[in-house]
Amino acid sequence: MGSARVVPGEYEPIRELEDVHFDYDKYEIRSEDARILDATATWLVEEAGRRGMSVEMVAGLLLRRGLEWERRRAALPAYHDLDALAGTWSEDEAAAFLQAVADFEQVDPSLWQ
Repeated sequence: MGSARVVPGEYEPIRELEDVHFDYDKYEIRSEDARILDATATWLVEEAGRRGMSVEMVAGLLLRRGLEWERRRAALPAYHDLDALAGTWSEDEAAAFLQAVADFEQVDPSLWQ
């Protein structure tokens, strides 16, 4: 198993491939996304020809590459050395802070004329 450390510049996105966005509650493909899907299909066929592989093999390589990247990224350590500075207040501390800054929420209308 390789190192989980991600090296800057090691993973480069494939410029020819663009993201496609789908609506969660619809099955229609928008015209712009249809163009992207057509371009992706063309790229896959061309890449398969360039590599002397099947389209399925190229697609599989891309999937493995993406999964490997996600696995390595997930294995990175989580650092909590700044937790004491922000985001770890108790409910009482948060309430006390909001009460202390409540005056800053007041707007003086005369300043906005």
